[in-house]
Amino acid sequence: MRLPWGGGACAIEGGGRKTLLIGLALAALLVAFLTLAQAATPAPTSRYVAVDAGRDHTCTLHITGRVHCWGGNQTELLEVPEGRYSAVSAGEWHNCAIRRGDGGIVCWGRDSNAPDGAFSDVAVGWHFACAVRAGDGAIECWGTGGLGRNVLDYGQADPPEGEFRAVSAGYLHACGLRVSGGIVCWGRGSFGRTAAPEGVFTQVSSGTTHSCGVRENGAAVCWGMNNYGQSDAPSGVFTSLLR
Repeated sequence: MRLPWGGGACAIEGGGRKTLLIGLALAALLVAFLTLAQAATPAPTSRYVAVDAGRDHTCTLHITGRVHCWGGNQTELLEVPEGRYSAVSAGEWHNCAIRRGDGGIVCWGRDSNAPDGAFSDVAVGWHFACAVRAGDGAIECWGTGGLGRNVLDYGQADPPEGEFRAVSAGYLHACGLRVSGGIVCWGRGSFGRTAAPEGVFTQVSSGTTHSCGVRENGAAVCWGMNNYGQSDAPSGVFTSLLR
């Protein structure tokens, strides 16, 4: 999972447990809302199983496998390719989704290259993306300078080896959740954004300059820049991190 663009956090509580909405995910959703208020593509009304917010647009995954995006349409971010999908990730200038059936990755917008093969998770960052291979759990990343664009390269597209079950791409860094429950981060390490704490986690989400995870006991912990208190995770028991 990913915290797209910003700082701060909110908690949604229900039934004694909570969901943590962190960082620029909140800011991105607000931007998407303001964009809608300016007569952009309207938000859908139906049953959805996942949502992800990019810079100024949002994408949802319908229970039927259809992906719907709305908000700003720079670089044709809202032009979703036809198909049924099992996951979707919204970035700054492009989006990616995993097809149902064969696990292939489809991307659209700027920097829409994608590797071949079957994948179980995908995360889009700033001019780069990462995905977890379905067979061996290895993370594969692509983008940054490899696309011929003048993008800062801090190794955010050079993931570590190992077996993972999830990946989250931020601005210039990314984090992966190992099958053992440990978190490892790579890319630009300023402000401690790649200094993931030790322990067993169930989720991880990366933002612009900080990241957060949910421990096995449900506690939320964040690391990285904390100029707005974005790394001061609230106390409580949490079930998930919303992008």
